[in-house]
Amino acid sequence: MAKKRRQGRPGWRLYINEIISIWKEKKQPLRFKEIHNEFVKRGIVSDQKYTASTTRILKSLIREGYIEKDEDGTYRLKISPKPFDAIKKATELRDKYGEDLIYEWRVGGTFWALAEGLVLGLPRNIEDNPTYRAVLNILLVRLAQIFEAIRQLAIKARLYNSLGRDIGSAPLPPLTLREYLLNIIPYVLGERSGIDHDGLSPFHIHTINKYIAEILPDEIPGGPIDKKELYRLIRTGERMMEQLRKSKLFDEESIELIESGKADDLGSVLLMIYPQEAYIDEKYDVRRLYETLTYLLNKGYSDASLLAQMKGYDEETIEETLNYLRNIVGKKKVMELKRTYRIMRAGTLFDEIIVDYLLFKEKYDKYKDLPEIVEEGNEIIFNDYAGKSREEILTSIKAELESLMKKQGYTLQEMIMGIWFGDWPANPLPKCISYFTYKYKPEINDVARIIQDLLHTLKIDTPSNLHDILKQGYELLTKLENMLEKDTTKNQ
Repeated sequence: MAKKRRQGRPGWRLYINEIISIWKEKKQPLRFKEIHNEFVKRGIVSDQKYTASTTRILKSLIREGYIEKDEDGTYRLKISPKPFDAIKKATELRDKYGEDLIYEWRVGGTFWALAEGLVLGLPRNIEDNPTYRAVLNILLVRLAQIFEAIRQLAIKARLYNSLGRDIGSAPLPPLTLREYLLNIIPYVLGERSGIDHDGLSPFHIHTINKYIAEILPDEIPGGPIDKKELYRLIRTGERMMEQLRKSKLFDEESIELIESGKADDLGSVLLMIYPQEAYIDEKYDVRRLYETLTYLLNKGYSDASLLAQMKGYDEETIEETLNYLRNIVGKKKVMELKRTYRIMRAGTLFDEIIVDYLLFKEKYDKYKDLPEIVEEGNEIIFNDYAGKSREEILTSIKAELESLMKKQGYTLQEMIMGIWFGDWPANPLPKCISYFTYKYKPEINDVARIIQDLLHTLKIDTPSNLHDILKQGYELLTKLENMLEKDTTKNQ
């Protein structure tokens, strides 16, 4: 007698609608554990311990085209092609071609950038061709300006949304309006004109450029027009057109390459554009300062030059940057730089408080009864003293000073010693001296009198060795000034 076949659990295909419904309900890619839990809960797999059953079902679903597995290990319904992933494509191009096909560009000045970016798939040696270089110079500048106009538009829209205001009433940012007006003519000529309304040819655009150059005035009220540069660029365009006419656009080798299909990948070019790194890179200050300091160290500059660069950064940035430098310059040098920076930082903040105090003494009686916004000629002044008593102003100044000591941990001695660096390295005088006494030579007695006046008014004890502390600070200033002078002369 034949054995009765053991009846097993129904195959997973009986549950296909139930399985598909899991993803439809969750509306997102799912991890293995989530899927396994759902399979057990719905009776597709009999027990939590049978993870191998879930694995087999998932493999079958992938093989038969129901689902697909992403690189991050999640599973998704295969109901449509995955959306294009620019980051993934950029990584693929970088891995495939390396650095030779990554063109880095930047539009801006020495210490700022309007926009920066990469063109993945563009050869690094592109600038060896002077014509290509000339074209890129113009296109990238315009691209940066248009990108910044769009970025300003995004900022304005997000600001209105965050404030809960009607975005329909938001005005255009000035830069965005400028780019719109500037691009009206290129848009009409390049996109809307011509027999088929798909834009004019290079020849026709060149003809219009020459016509525009002829009728443009040399100047409009408030702004000269650089017609000399305009004519130069038009002549350059003329030479480019002549070069195009003479060249064989598709020689035999090019045609053969295209027909073979080997050139299909040549069009894989990806443009990445972003604003100045400081806007998007939370570690921008650390990177920039580290690069600056390592450059100065490699060139043999003194500690004074390092400190001159460090002074404009906050304590957190300095701490992180110097930790990176520890293995390069050693612990002792890092500790010395930290100590001097701390004195400079304390003194700079103290100098700002003194300036606020001196401005209060000078302007309070004049502005106390005026409104918060005052017009003086063509200047608009925000009146910090409107509606406030002397006691309120002084209490606020004292609170700032106490905050430096209690919250930031600076001692009064550090602040007094570092006051000489209030405007350094631009000026070897504290702002409280150069702004109010107009002296060019620092004098310890002048600084001492101002500090004594402030501390007495705020009812804070003045250190008995005030002059000695100021002298130590002045000697440190003199030492660093001499080092800076030597750095300047040896690197001229």
